[in-house]
Amino acid sequence: MSRFSVSRYNNLLGVDEADKKLNKQLADAKISRHDFFSQLANLFLEENRHIDYSPCLLHRHFLLEEGEKMVADGNSTMPSTDDSVVPERWYPDGEEMEHRVANPNIALPPPPPPEFMAKFKALTQRYGIDVLGVCYVPPVEELPPMSIFRETLGSRDREEVIQVVPKDDSSLGGPFYASCWVVTRGMETCLRGRDRTRITEGKFTSNENVQIVTDTGYESFI
Repeated sequence: MSRFSVSRYNNLLGVDEADKKLNKQLADAKISRHDFFSQLANLFLEENRHIDYSPCLLHRHFLLEEGEKMVADGNSTMPSTDDSVVPERWYPDGEEMEHRVANPNIALPPPPPPEFMAKFKALTQRYGIDVLGVCYVPPVEELPPMSIFRETLGSRDREEVIQVVPKDDSSLGGPFYASCWVVTRGMETCLRGRDRTRITEGKFTSNENVQIVTDTGYESFI
């Protein structure tokens, strides 16, 4: 499945509401966040899928117009009508969700195979979870020690810009929402979260943050 739906994207929740919905669905399923993500991590560890892919929280950044997609280009993400893009996030059924500019100098893994997505969908459906998808694993190796990703509004219309800043940066604050989890084998790594600080007509100021996880656990140290 390779199609993209603007209406489906626009119907996604914002990050804070998506996080609330995930917590409610986990509570309704009577399973803890840690236990659920441990099962999910084991799925990604099968056949080493964790090397290329991560589970992510399905949420909307901005409203799109017909013909637009949310496209990442370096550290900037914004709506674009450019056709020279490749998918980087997927819904559980394999439909494309968000994209990045195609770069012939960067070799990306293929999209997650249908058989893996079928297992992912079966696991999430078992617990009534419909706010998780799959993305390419984020570049946590680019983070210096004690640093985080911070995502803020850029200077252009509906633009978000990701920066690397020290974890103790005084400009960080507010609640944080995990939006991408990195699965590892017995190592410390990072997962990305989001701090939603302002809501104005469907647009919001947000910070992209990183939390520490160990093995298949997902304990936040923020």
